[in-house]
Amino acid sequence: MGQSTAEFNTQLEAWQRAGHLSRFIDIAAAESLCNRAVKPLRIVLGDDDRYWVTTPRIAAELERLGYQLA
Repeated sequence: MGQSTAEFNTQLEAWQRAGHLSRFIDIAAAESLCNRAVKPLRIVLGDDDRYWVTTPRIAAELERLGYQLA
């Protein structure tokens, strides 16, 4: 991907605004969203001490960048 930190943060914000990434403090809340969703979602351990719920495509991209799936 080769993005700078600023570019990456901008991408995260864009995904969040588009509804493709939600952040939770509590793993139970993140799991609840995944369990209620019509389409598949994944949980990623974010670098902000939160659980990020996102699409499988975005989760795979984040995992490639070194983030861990929950």
